[in-house]
Amino acid sequence: MLSKATRIAIIGGGLGGLSAAIALKKIAGVQATVFEQSNKHDEVGAGVTIAPNACRVLDKLGLLEPMRRAGAIPDGHGVYLDAMGDVVTDAAWEDTSRQYQNIGMYRPDMIDILAKAVDPEAIRLHHRAKSVEILDSGVRVLFENGKQEDFDAVIGADGIRSVVRKAVGQPTHFVYSGYMAYRGVIDAADLPKDWKRISQTWMGNDRHLMTYPLQQYKLYNYVACVPSDRPLKGPWSGPADVAEVHAEFSRQKWDPRVEQFLSAIKETFWWGLFDIEPLTNWSRGPIALLGDAAHSMIPTRAKE
Repeated sequence: MLSKATRIAIIGGGLGGLSAAIALKKIAGVQATVFEQSNKHDEVGAGVTIAPNACRVLDKLGLLEPMRRAGAIPDGHGVYLDAMGDVVTDAAWEDTSRQYQNIGMYRPDMIDILAKAVDPEAIRLHHRAKSVEILDSGVRVLFENGKQEDFDAVIGADGIRSVVRKAVGQPTHFVYSGYMAYRGVIDAADLPKDWKRISQTWMGNDRHLMTYPLQQYKLYNYVACVPSDRPLKGPWSGPADVAEVHAEFSRQKWDPRVEQFLSAIKETFWWGLFDIEPLTNWSRGPIALLGDAAHSMIPTRAKE
């Protein structure tokens, strides 16, 4: 049974970690401490979709309306197109009751809303976990800055490279998908005025481009996935030259709308797409995993 005196550490101050802290406070009355490895809550500009199930949770936490105001609800169903723009299928970006719709969120906006809902005293920046150890009573966390603290329980929301996962007795190696993604946002003013305010995905032979609106349709997110062994040769991510994206999509003929969209990209970043093999368990005693630490997967599988 949790009490207000229960000490819970959340390792990772991203979307999952901050949401867990808000839920613990609002539902269980427990103030958890969030430890974030970076020096501030900043995110490379890119988009994320809040699906209907997540909207239900945010509604219960009192955060759905701020998300709706900051984000963009598509005008209709999303569409999946072949390379030449012919519709393959569509997908409803809403639940069957139409009470909750997918919301396209600019990731920094979403982080900002979540962080503001957590007591500033409960967030500790520049704390990267080095090790997590189960004690006779509780859990000890050692940080790379030399500090250590003991807690009654620990939630590992520290991503695919999770340190906490090792303490749960699960493997820490990753599997490369063979693909990387160029990501970023573009200004809606740089697109044709009749550009559809929905999710659109063009699927080529071994590449695809997905776009959807953000920030009340002022921005459009894009994810351009291409095959590559680049992430195996060094860093997993970083800034990229926009010319790389054009070169990758010049390998076959595309719908003119793809070319229109790509021509509006002024800045891009690349990410290697890794995942982990399914874990046998997501918890061990007073330690539990959350998000990518527990079930990291490539974007196409995350939508299933």
